[in-house]
Amino acid sequence: MTTFIDQLIEEIKNGSEKDFSKIQVVFPTRRACLIFKNRFANHFDKPQWLPGVVSIEDFILSHSKFPLADDITLLLELYEVYVKYYPQMNVDDFYQWGKILLNDFDETDSNLVDQQKLYSTIQDLADIANMFAPGDEELQFLEDFWKSIFSSPPTDLRKNFIENWKLLPQIIIDFKKNLFDKKLLYRGLAYRTVAQQITEGKFESKFSKILFASFYALSKSEELIIKNLVEQNRAKIYWDADKYYVEDKVQEAGAYLRNNALTHLTPNPSPKERGTVAEKRLSAGEELEEGKKISSNARAKPHLSFGEGAGGEVSTGDYFNTIPKQITLTGIPLRIGQAKYLGQMLQELHDKNELDIQSTVVVLPDEQLLFPVLYGLPDCITDVNITMGFPAKNTALFSLPNSYLMLLKHKRAAKKIVYTRIEFFDFISHPFLKNYLNKHNRNFYYEWEQMQLTSVDMKTMSENFKNEIFVLLDIKVETINDLFSTLLKLLNIFLNEDKNKRSLSRIERETIKYFIDAIKNHEALLAPHLSKLSLNNGFTIIKDLVKTIRIPFTGEPVKGLQVMGFLETRVLDFERVIILSVNEDFLPAAKASKTYIPYSLRRAFGLPTDENQDAIYAYHFYRLLQRAKNIHLIYNTEVKSNGGGEPSRYLLQIEHELKNKLSNTVTVTREIISTDVVTYPDKEITIKKDDDVLKLLHEKYFKTEEQEGKSFSASSLNTYINCSLQFYFKYVAQIKEKEDFEENIDAATFGKILHGAMEHLYESGKEYNKDDIKSLYKNVDVAVNESITKEFTEAQLEGKNLLTKKIITELVNKILRNDADDVPFKILELEKEFTTQINFDENNSVVVRGFIDRFDFKDNATRILDYKSGKVDLLSGKNNSIELLFNDPKYKGVFQLYLYVLIASKNFPGQKFKAAFYHLKELNEGMKYINDENIFTQEQIDEYETLLKKMLSDIFNPEIAFTQTDDTNRCGYCGYKDICNRP
Repeated sequence: MTTFIDQLIEEIKNGSEKDFSKIQVVFPTRRACLIFKNRFANHFDKPQWLPGVVSIEDFILSHSKFPLADDITLLLELYEVYVKYYPQMNVDDFYQWGKILLNDFDETDSNLVDQQKLYSTIQDLADIANMFAPGDEELQFLEDFWKSIFSSPPTDLRKNFIENWKLLPQIIIDFKKNLFDKKLLYRGLAYRTVAQQITEGKFESKFSKILFASFYALSKSEELIIKNLVEQNRAKIYWDADKYYVEDKVQEAGAYLRNNALTHLTPNPSPKERGTVAEKRLSAGEELEEGKKISSNARAKPHLSFGEGAGGEVSTGDYFNTIPKQITLTGIPLRIGQAKYLGQMLQELHDKNELDIQSTVVVLPDEQLLFPVLYGLPDCITDVNITMGFPAKNTALFSLPNSYLMLLKHKRAAKKIVYTRIEFFDFISHPFLKNYLNKHNRNFYYEWEQMQLTSVDMKTMSENFKNEIFVLLDIKVETINDLFSTLLKLLNIFLNEDKNKRSLSRIERETIKYFIDAIKNHEALLAPHLSKLSLNNGFTIIKDLVKTIRIPFTGEPVKGLQVMGFLETRVLDFERVIILSVNEDFLPAAKASKTYIPYSLRRAFGLPTDENQDAIYAYHFYRLLQRAKNIHLIYNTEVKSNGGGEPSRYLLQIEHELKNKLSNTVTVTREIISTDVVTYPDKEITIKKDDDVLKLLHEKYFKTEEQEGKSFSASSLNTYINCSLQFYFKYVAQIKEKEDFEENIDAATFGKILHGAMEHLYESGKEYNKDDIKSLYKNVDVAVNESITKEFTEAQLEGKNLLTKKIITELVNKILRNDADDVPFKILELEKEFTTQINFDENNSVVVRGFIDRFDFKDNATRILDYKSGKVDLLSGKNNSIELLFNDPKYKGVFQLYLYVLIASKNFPGQKFKAAFYHLKELNEGMKYINDENIFTQEQIDEYETLLKKMLSDIFNPEIAFTQTDDTNRCGYCGYKDICNRP
């Protein structure tokens, strides 16, 4: 096929300049430069001088006076200026704000916006009209914007906004002056200064002719540079477009060429007139360097024919109408489905001898598809060239620095290194750490689980588990140097480990190496500025660094199957084009740019908006298709599943516009690929009590000479009532439920703290009256604090935990108020465990236990009180049946109190018992008694014990298996529901 680059080479070959070394070709991308160099020799039968070939950015930088500064230097230089006007601004707060501000400076400079006017506070609309003389549409945008600012009463936020805009004009002047003094530039400023040089006739080049090829949506500085060079007869511009989208006034792909490149605002000036035009341009400019000015409003409109000088119309091709195209639109669920389908399609094309690898491209708008695609390629594809770098954020390494930074941020205590359990667990759960720790401490994770720590003292950890990781974590990190140093040591531990054992994949190894190099480079860049930066800046810099690292691939750039990102296809042409993830948010890409310049002002000052981005993507999409013959557009049918929205608008345009307008050359086929879903009925899980299961039961619960035997609690018995299979998993097989580490105070810890506080307040053996209770109020805060410190460190009492502490304090006060109305009573025991033996048949007995929150004595009866934070259902009316407690788990609270009464009656025979809940959610209603506030009769206790013995007998009965509950509503909060496939 004849590509755009081939056409361009033929133009050069047949042009008047035969010394090609005097010609310079400028492309939008470096990739296009490489392809041009490779293709150039194919057009000649003898050696030729190669033209100079550069990307537009390299072209600009080669003509700018000063080099580009790195982002960190620019940010700190801007901060030095900013803090003069806002002394209260610290560098931590400025970091993110400054990055967005720099981005805006870059964009406004590259688009030649008069920044003084943009960043000035405009007092009234009349001044706006006088200063800008904008068109009606632009004036309306400005009017709408300022109405939104001044239409409501003043607020602090609005005042700060206006204050910022007032000072920004002077800030940017000072900032640029500092950069010029230090002979530094940022990208947009480089473009602006080169545009200034060319406007003033100071442009020097060793090339007699400069060819700008296949550009679209030029910035204003690029427009001005190219237009001036064309007017000086030093340059030509070559567009690459098709009539289909250029001549259709509603096709967004041709918007720029219609509105800019094809529009003649004024005739081209003669050489004599150019001076006057330049003066007019410069008169509206702003100060840059040494009092010189540059146009801010001049809207250059290149309007050139393919291969001709200034003054002609853009010559568009007619490729869509003349090159037959077979377009297939294929919907496939999920990323992995697309990757697998691609591999199958390439294999089928190869088998049919229809696959020309050299003219085929696979385009990945979604960069996360890269590895699934590579793994899915068939064996017939032996050569692959990947032109998109692989983002480090998509590797396993990405989460390691983040989890390490979170660990450091959540460090507890000042004199020693203590981390919270949840952050430490997140860190040691990283795949790199798991691999390392398992090799060096085989039983580490088992021992870690047994420790059940709420906070982790690294001195203890490094002594118990002697390895480099824990020694490293026991080092204080107080400065950015410390942070970089420890992170480098951590990464080098994995690299050194890998040298001998090859425990990392190649991509992981290369990612670590790139990351180490990037940290070292940043260390060098930051060296002059370390006194200004805090440790928090270091955290932010590292996070930004990880997000931006891309791992390059090496290979033959013009050989084999080309795999590219979408924007890397610019200028290039292929006969077979395969694009994956043709979904909204990928094609066109989601809008992600951050800016402080509101939309209305962007429109008024001619800055790019979201509409411009959509038009740019549309152009590159259709330009890639215009010379292709076989086009495969594959989209994800699962909306928002792992990224991507609805099928791209481009698919609808092709199916309903392109197909209908060019039915003679364009054939469109749509297909949906799906996988047949084979379903199997869920098998009921039944655990029969064979010899092995009975042995487990006996070993756990029966007392022998070798072991004491464990006891049954109310919780374990209620679990059996809820689901006997759940009882088996949890208490017999001892399968751990998924551990949920919570840095906030969870329900169980909440109860512990409240119980502990009540235990601190009351005194066993003491009788209390109203005055005694009142005297306890002053001790509530101390009691709650003492109880909390057993579970959490003081440093963890922030945010939600601090609020929970206040709630517990209020609940304790409410309990005291209730108790004050219930005096006199005598506290017998607090937070006391009692046990008793139950003989459930002639030969077997087990121990049952109860941990009773409060035993007290009142009105000649011993009361058993239980603090309950969860829901409580009481037996009442027709449901006042003890047997119901053994069938319905919703009465688990009453079951528990009955068990406590049984245990107490065995430990204190002859006493009278009552039982009640202190329901924390309904404390205003006082105690909630069971058994209608009556004393338990011996008949009731005996009936409960008989039913309990039957249940215990069933648990050990070999004929009764452990089975799933029939009531699936009970499965909602079960930790084993995934095993059972229950909802």
